[in-house]
Amino acid sequence: TTGYLNLLANFINSVTHGALLGGSFSVIPLIGLTTLARILIHEIHHEIGDFAILLRSGFDLWQATKA
Repeated sequence: TTGYLNLLANFINSVTHGALLGGSFSVIPLIGLTTLARILIHEIHHEIGDFAILLRSGFDLWQATKA
């Protein structure tokens, strides 16, 4: 259950990132690039944490990698 809640939260997070990127690139491309860089930096540790949560929630290595 924790793993599935994490997947739902990750989906909402990704939609939010997409909206932020779309909006920032439409205003000024430089702001879009800055936003992209910050999201990429944020996502590195975020995905490692998500992977650990999925493993702790009972997902096997292959399932956690695909998610």
